Amino acid sequence: MEPEYAVKISLTKHEHDNFEKPYYWSLIKYDKSWHQIAFGWEESSEKCFFSAMEYYHKLT
Repeated sequence: MEPEYAVKISLTKHEHDNFEKPYYWSLIKYDKSWHQIAFGWEESSEKCFFSAMEYYHKLT
């Protein structure tokens, strides 16, 4: 079975966690169970998507 990947992106600011980059992204992978393999913070939700996809393409 090939692994499955998904991206989680915050659409709400988390300034209490990161004032300069208040949106986070998370790349998760399923092989036998779901687990997070990467994450980061960005200035916007849109930038989160591009950062997550850039990381994903480096893996595959």
